[in-house]
Amino acid sequence: MKMPLKYFSAKRIFFLILGVLLAVFVFAIPPFQKPDEPLHFKRAFALSMGQITCKHSREYSRGYFTYPKSVDAFPDAMLSQAIIMKPEGKYPLSLFFRSYPIDLMRAVDLPYNCTLPFTGYIPLSLGILFTLPINNLLISFYGARLTAALVFFLSILFCFRILPKRYWYILGFSSVLPMVLQQVTAVSYDSLAISLGCILFSLFMRFLEKKALRLRELILFYIILLVFLFTKPGYYLFSLVSLILLNRVYTSWIKKWILAGIMIIGIVAISWYSLTLPI
Repeated sequence: MKMPLKYFSAKRIFFLILGVLLAVFVFAIPPFQKPDEPLHFKRAFALSMGQITCKHSREYSRGYFTYPKSVDAFPDAMLSQAIIMKPEGKYPLSLFFRSYPIDLMRAVDLPYNCTLPFTGYIPLSLGILFTLPINNLLISFYGARLTAALVFFLSILFCFRILPKRYWYILGFSSVLPMVLQQVTAVSYDSLAISLGCILFSLFMRFLEKKALRLRELILFYIILLVFLFTKPGYYLFSLVSLILLNRVYTSWIKKWILAGIMIIGIVAISWYSLTLPI
């Protein structure tokens, strides 16, 4: 029986390719061979244990997090510098067949600069939290990578539902760039920010196409924008472009100026808080 032609649409083929590429970048690259994965894995693990903000004491001037000692030793056990120091070498596959139990009884402290808000680690910590009952750090590591990739995949799927078709190729091309795929499938702080950035772009272009914009639609965009800025405060100046959307809101000019003031104050406040306070 022949398959209907609709099952072979460009959109379906794109998401099939995207899913395959994400799986390759999640599982084909050995653990801790992407930039800064050891540090981010430890921070995400601490968040999965309920440590949202830094602890502080006189011993550590920068603040610190506490996590199991087995987590601290795990990157070295997986030869975290193997490919970096010797690119021509082969990664020992025997490491994948060993057990890496989590010893919750022995803990160590991770001195941390406390400048990265916890929101960027939420997808990673959820992946770790879901796999904790298995009691294997290797599975928890890939759980973190897989959850980050799944969040990105679902965000792109949502973007294609709301983004005008004329902009699909921009989002589609950007989402399969090798650097993007590496970041969204890594134990990285940037994975959530990239997903939120795609959603903001899609909403922004959708709203620009509309002649009139409901206030609740602007509020939705603004809430997502604030979460994005709390996660990546360095983009606060770029976010001011969102003020263009006020021209689409059906209301008086006085109310538009009030809305603009509220938006600017919120953007500056959340960015300043994220940049200056130890969180």
